[in-house]
Amino acid sequence: MALNVAVGNRADVTIPNCLISQASADNNYVLVQLPYDGTSVDSNGNKVYVEVWLPTDTRVTINQVAPPNWPPQENDVWIVPNVTPPAFVVADELGTLYFLTAATIRSEYQNKANRVPPTVNDALVQYGNKLTLLHRGNV
Repeated sequence: MALNVAVGNRADVTIPNCLISQASADNNYVLVQLPYDGTSVDSNGNKVYVEVWLPTDTRVTINQVAPPNWPPQENDVWIVPNVTPPAFVVADELGTLYFLTAATIRSEYQNKANRVPPTVNDALVQYGNKLTLLHRGNV
């Protein structure tokens, strides 16, 4: 992406679909996780996210983009209407939640592959408030 503002000039910066991961004790700052850049990984192949502390004063505008009923719970079924098939929410042994579609489950089983499905946070970054809860899986 080309920089279209000269260095030294003032500009407004918009970064959609960030994750607020922590607030300071006095609530004057929030730790914001920027959307995944698509390439950064650590030595184990895990995604690396950039995080930055931002003030919560009038210099910064923060709007919630999470859809109603967020966060997902295990056994929920979510969809992005007219974009994705229904996806089931499944937790791993560490409690990380993932979205699994029926096609993904069949493919992984048949191919005995070991790919990690998208986490619910990955989906939130990609789809934001377009995510729609189809069924709350209270089990």
